[in-house]
Amino acid sequence: MPTQRATRAARPGSRSSISKGSSPPDATTSAAVDVPVAIEKAGAAKAAKKSRISKTAEGRGGSGSGASLDVPANTVEGCVDGGGGDGRQAGAPRRGKRKGQPVQEQATAVQFSEEEVAEAREQLLGWYDRVHRVLPWRRNPHSRLPERPEQAAAGVPAAEGAPAGLGAQEFAYRVWVSEIMLQQTQVATVIPYFQKWLARWPTVADLAGASQEDVNQQWAGLGYYRRARYLLDGAKHVMEKLDGSFPTTAERLREIPGVGPYTAAAVASIAFSDAAAAVDGNVIRVVSRLRALGGDPTKNTRAIEALAGQLLHPARPGCHNQARTA
Repeated sequence: MPTQRATRAARPGSRSSISKGSSPPDATTSAAVDVPVAIEKAGAAKAAKKSRISKTAEGRGGSGSGASLDVPANTVEGCVDGGGGDGRQAGAPRRGKRKGQPVQEQATAVQFSEEEVAEAREQLLGWYDRVHRVLPWRRNPHSRLPERPEQAAAGVPAAEGAPAGLGAQEFAYRVWVSEIMLQQTQVATVIPYFQKWLARWPTVADLAGASQEDVNQQWAGLGYYRRARYLLDGAKHVMEKLDGSFPTTAERLREIPGVGPYTAAAVASIAFSDAAAAVDGNVIRVVSRLRALGGDPTKNTRAIEALAGQLLHPARPGCHNQARTA
């Protein structure tokens, strides 16, 4: 009966009422869906689907099957991405037919224009310079933070960033330690641990000489102890395999144990101004929405990375990457 079909079309969670990957509608709203409206929407969705399939088949020589991208798994085990982590485990490529165009092909077809890139860079970095947080592993020579005389009058000490006089290698060590600590851990929690860590092991050489027992003891309370092991293993790798210096590119930084694509891009861009876009779940969602990409973007991260790289400011890649967390 038409009424029954319309009810099924409007049922929350059904394929006809929501697309895969979207949030289910609110139950109080979906329960009041008008039947004629549901029928109209179902008919429109069906027509749109046929149109997409037809266009897709024409573009692929009538095959209708979609290609998928291989997504490299990250190297940090036991961690889930959260505000700068590398623990994301990409799922296997979807098999069979896809609805509409694959994200890879969509991303190729919807590159940002020069005007869009310029506007995005100007607005993002202008906002970041005005509101960024002052953190002990961060420095921003373009900062335009307003002065707060009321804090000085009240005797509240001003927050301090990384010293401006630090060399690139010393700064890279700070950024690397902070990025590992920030995986699945909030900034407010990390700050005191980071400061105690730097007081005990101020350089990568100092850390390389530590024991795992001492490192674990210093790490106690942050959880995910595998990260602590990666820091010690990474420090030893830098000292023994890399002559005591961090590589200056994202590609080579991935040689260090525990450093995946995100951490490599973050350290390289922030410490060495390497133009590498740090892409996490937040960046994937924002870029996908800016270009109205359909499908599951987490299965097509290379296409998203290309778009994120297009937006990246070549002269300020580190600030650009940090602007997503302000």
